Amino acid sequence: MPEPVERQKELVLNALDQFERPLLRYAKNLFNGDEEAARDAVQHTFLKLCERPLANLAGNQAPWLYTVCRNRAMDVWRRSKREPITDNQHSNAVFARETEPSIAMEKSAMLQLVRELISNLASSEREVADLWSQGFSNKEMAKITDRSEGAIRVCLHRAIKSLRANSAIKMWITADEFNDPTRPLTLAPTETGQRK
Repeated sequence: MPEPVERQKELVLNALDQFERPLLRYAKNLFNGDEEAARDAVQHTFLKLCERPLANLAGNQAPWLYTVCRNRAMDVWRRSKREPITDNQHSNAVFARETEPSIAMEKSAMLQLVRELISNLASSEREVADLWSQGFSNKEMAKITDRSEGAIRVCLHRAIKSLRANSAIKMWITADEFNDPTRPLTLAPTETGQRK
């Protein structure tokens, strides 16, 4: 095989390894838990990736992959007249693994509470909260969702404000251990509207 084909294959396989599971979770949220529809959307996304020229495969592929996946979900939704709803399937990966069972149980309970609170958010806020929890910047989320950065900031602000209004979340955020820099989940926005 020619060298460019091998390089293209390598880049696609690397993207598959890195993004298949997060994309599947994202698509499953868009399809309100319908795993089959989510798998179809992710498969479509990676087929589109295979069609991209080699020059377009280098660099940060995440925003492009999420945009294609979201667009596919919206197309399916429009054809079936289903409402796309981001459900509360957020990864346990947002919490650091703990060896002490009591800390792990506390974090598990908190994660369950956050999932329940997120499930009550408006669908646009749920989607932005999901992308934010995966580490996307406001600019990347705007590109993925085809909204302005201002709209993303508003959705994210509303989602975080709603979460922070819960008394259990409020106590957790203000706890001294929250200021530990090794703690991966940051709910408090900075003055610019972006997370710390």
